[in-house]
Amino acid sequence: MQIPILETNCGSDPQFEQFLNDLRKSHYTVQEEARKHQAELSGKDQVCLGPKFPVESFNYESELAQLTEDTLSDEELAKEMYSFFQGVARPQSELSLFNMVPEPMTTAIVGSCMATLYNVNSLMDAYGGKSLLIEQKVVRTIGKWIDWNESYGIACNGGKLTMLYAVKAAISKIAPDSQSKGIPDNLVVIANEGGHYCVEHVCSLLGIGTEKCLRGITDEYGKMDLKNLEHIMEIEIKKGNKIAAIICSGGTTINFFCDNTQKVADFVDEFVDKHKLDYRPHLHLDSVIGWIYFALLKKSNEEISNFKATDFVKNKLIETKNRFLGLATFDSFGVDFHKDGLCPYSSSFFVSKTADCFNLLNDGNYKYDSKDFDFEQFRAYRYTLENSKPSQGILSAWMVLKKIGSKGLIHYLTQLHETQYKIIKEMEKQGVFKVLNKCSLGWEVVFAIHFKKLAAESEDFNHDQAAMGFMQRCWDKVNRGEVFPLFSVVPDYRIDNDRNNTTTAFLIYPMQGNLSLSSITEILNTISNEVSLFEETVLKNKEELVTRIFEKPIR
Repeated sequence: MQIPILETNCGSDPQFEQFLNDLRKSHYTVQEEARKHQAELSGKDQVCLGPKFPVESFNYESELAQLTEDTLSDEELAKEMYSFFQGVARPQSELSLFNMVPEPMTTAIVGSCMATLYNVNSLMDAYGGKSLLIEQKVVRTIGKWIDWNESYGIACNGGKLTMLYAVKAAISKIAPDSQSKGIPDNLVVIANEGGHYCVEHVCSLLGIGTEKCLRGITDEYGKMDLKNLEHIMEIEIKKGNKIAAIICSGGTTINFFCDNTQKVADFVDEFVDKHKLDYRPHLHLDSVIGWIYFALLKKSNEEISNFKATDFVKNKLIETKNRFLGLATFDSFGVDFHKDGLCPYSSSFFVSKTADCFNLLNDGNYKYDSKDFDFEQFRAYRYTLENSKPSQGILSAWMVLKKIGSKGLIHYLTQLHETQYKIIKEMEKQGVFKVLNKCSLGWEVVFAIHFKKLAAESEDFNHDQAAMGFMQRCWDKVNRGEVFPLFSVVPDYRIDNDRNNTTTAFLIYPMQGNLSLSSITEILNTISNEVSLFEETVLKNKEELVTRIFEKPIR
């Protein structure tokens, strides 16, 4: 008897065709609605989309009070989708210079969409198939760049979760009973002072407590001061505390604080021997930004010196690569493909040197062995935070690695640094800006603005007030939908990493590696002209600059 074949399983796929039509319609409707939103603006601001979809100020409670359960037609639904995007930054714009958010590669977007289309949960290979294998292929590929040939890891939603997995593994390693009996009260975590602010929150979530998260001061180059680290560790040892983990910085958003991994590892080993400790603190590198430099580790300094790039750029690449040469003796690191891996959110990975992480992260009632690596036996729920485990980041990251590989990522990284170099050179030609972070190993540009007219007209001129006022003016323009650069502010920026020499600075973050010199010149001219208009407005109207307090989430 011949088994009939359903027509929907071969040939055309009506649901897929509907998806493509709806996607196309939604995309153009959102753009059309944005242009309607900008209709009251003038000139090019009516036609071209800026670096941000326009948005008006609103109150959450007032908006929620108006919530209804009305359903919408397909046409109304497409328009309703626009409300989600109001106020959202557009990384497709050359003027989007706010933070480390790239325009994802089309290949990566397709991967993410395909994982969504087939609704893949990468929790068990019994129904998630090889998505779990691809997850480990992503991890192992990056691990091999640093000779971690037995690395395993976990795809997760953001760098904060990579940190949480690292600290949880450290706790289980130093206090095995904690998996079943709870965390002892004598554990501390030490982190680079300039590292990400999430470490304290992670310590709080895991029950160590924020007060047990200690920050080691850094030198002028952003590296952890080993003398200070030794001082902190000796104090804690004398108290009877145990150092569960040392979190090194593998590149920060501003100033790219980056520890010398070899020197830290050597110091920790010497400290363990000197104090006859029966454990070694877990060494984690918070490299959710700096992981891309791992692609350089197999290249000699001479090879990098032959790159088609300026000496300014090549020297930074070499210095950063050299700081990662000690990773062989670390235990784990973090990766964000959505930061500088040309992927959409969220595509993060916690990477462990070995499969030990699977035992360190479970509840202590299961022991992984060779059988767990057979098909239909690999169960991620035993060690993951979530059971509904997204797969979009896994496939998008894998597509990037297979599309451009380490060679392509190196090229993109070099382009980003070359763009920073061009911005710095153009800023130096103008008398309005002063670059503050030429020594940063990253590609961000931190700069000050000289409000010369305001300073000349007022004996009690307050630069910080002027900077905050100007930043708000620029953000208001972008929020209206104007075609104006979207950049950011850095309150209390430490000049030369000196805590006694701070200022309110500004931040430009170029993420498009092919940003042309003409575009850079136009961007800087636009900001410069706005400075003049701002000063004229303040002086003409005798406006009092209101002190604005901005949060400092970029770090």
